[in-house]
Amino acid sequence: AGAFTSTTIDATKLTGALPAISGAALTGVGVAGISSSADATAITIDSSEQVGIGTASPDSCLLHVHSATAGSVSPNAAADELVLENSGAVGMSMFGGASSTCTIAMGDATAGNYRGVIIYDNNNSNMTFKTANVEALRIDASQRVGIGTASPAFPLNIESTAGGSIVDVIAIGNKSTDANTEARMMFTAWSAYGNGAIG
Repeated sequence: AGAFTSTTIDATKLTGALPAISGAALTGVGVAGISSSADATAITIDSSEQVGIGTASPDSCLLHVHSATAGSVSPNAAADELVLENSGAVGMSMFGGASSTCTIAMGDATAGNYRGVIIYDNNNSNMTFKTANVEALRIDASQRVGIGTASPAFPLNIESTAGGSIVDVIAIGNKSTDANTEARMMFTAWSAYGNGAIG
């Protein structure tokens, strides 16, 4: 008694086994903080506990957010926990405070939960990439790229802290087996592309 009203179901007042509800559409119903006024299926949970938003047939993934079909395509098994699908452009947004960061962190139970990391700092407009929780590459607000430095001073700034009389910092090669194949580094003025090359 008192479990049902015109708009809500009070689960605390339901006892015993609950019968399946079929042959009826429930709209405008609120259950334990969930409220829906949808007149069509908005969320589907299938028999494999896969969740579909905007689709009644989640496509082999834990969560499938579907705006429109992209055609006959299924997610790769290495990346099938979250799928975003649309017939046109598709995207995902992250928003943080003006002096905060937006972070994507990767890891495991053994090495830790913060090993491979991508960080965007809204305060200084820097984007940082980490491996083994050590900064590997940074792109600053002027699009300068730093490898081995957090303060790149040039379009590409590579620094090494390795000691020794000879330190290899950059290696350039060509794996082609064709005869007379070379590898070279070119230095040139933009207005005369190819002029003044040093190879």
